[in-house]
Amino acid sequence: MKKLLQIDRLLIFLKKMAMFSIILSLVSVLASLSYGVYLQKKLSKSQVYILDRNTMAYTAKVVKDELTYREPEIINHMKLFQKYFFNLDQFNYKKHLEKALNLIDDSGKNYYLTLKSDGWYQNLKMNNLIQKFELDSIKVDVKEYPYSASIYGKTIVYKYGDEKGGDRKRIGINCKLYDVSRTVDNPHGLMISKYHILYHE
Repeated sequence: MKKLLQIDRLLIFLKKMAMFSIILSLVSVLASLSYGVYLQKKLSKSQVYILDRNTMAYTAKVVKDELTYREPEIINHMKLFQKYFFNLDQFNYKKHLEKALNLIDDSGKNYYLTLKSDGWYQNLKMNNLIQKFELDSIKVDVKEYPYSASIYGKTIVYKYGDEKGGDRKRIGINCKLYDVSRTVDNPHGLMISKYHILYHE
């Protein structure tokens, strides 16, 4: 008889514990849902949502962060293009130009074809010349799309062993940049467009 009473009490205790656990779980779930709804309402009031060119929605913070990281990428992309397009000698010019032309649209290709038709690359090869680019400054504007960039520096052309006696010219360039897919050949996901030589003297 005592055993039956003990089993009965144990069953009652287990039922109470199960009910308590269920109620506690429900209260936790309801509290979490309520807090989630509260946070969502609070955030939706304090954030601005922006649609990009592909109709993707971003919060203002995400857009701000993206542009913060985009500026150094644009600067590096411009440096990379200038390095490959202007740092040439008779041994590397084909390889460098191929890499440079992956970073720019037809505006750069047209400039390359003009130099080629003028015999510049043949002259470089035949006369054992080296061309280098020295960077002075880069200015970038990411507030408007397409992005704008200006780059200033000097080109130096000289024969092997005669760097001091080389021909130095100041160069100023401006251009626009568009977002494109990132690839091995274009790791920044940017395409230079409307590449315009302001002066080269």
